[in-house]
Amino acid sequence: MRKRPARNKFLGQTLIEMLMALGAGVLIVMAIIGGVVVANRNSQFSKNQNLATRYAQEGIELIRSQRDQLGWNAFYSAYNNVPQCIDGSAKFTNMAGSCGQNVASFFSRSATFFDTNGSGKSLTVTVTVSWSEVNGSHDSKQTTLLTEWE
Repeated sequence: MRKRPARNKFLGQTLIEMLMALGAGVLIVMAIIGGVVVANRNSQFSKNQNLATRYAQEGIELIRSQRDQLGWNAFYSAYNNVPQCIDGSAKFTNMAGSCGQNVASFFSRSATFFDTNGSGKSLTVTVTVSWSEVNGSHDSKQTTLLTEWE
């Protein structure tokens, strides 16, 4: 009589252990990939936030320059309560609805002008730079007070 070779009684258990190890490995890799994606998204948001803040500050400087070129009376009468779009080439246009992507083909820059005390001697100016990403719309605002000065 021939003897039958002994079967490995632990073959099924080893296969289950391998599948569990493989599943754990896949979960770890997916967690790492998810972390990298979130870090990349946060990095991109920070970059866009910094650019938007810079474009808003640039808008404030363009408005100051416009005030200095026109003189206070002409500046006040042209811009008081008249929202403006300020594009990347420093062109001012009356805002009708929204400005669209007018700065660096990704950002939208607009400015509002309000005489908060009604004196005709000062304007509160707010420049808003907006952009959209996968996780929603964002904006950066800069506000300053311009006054008549001699």
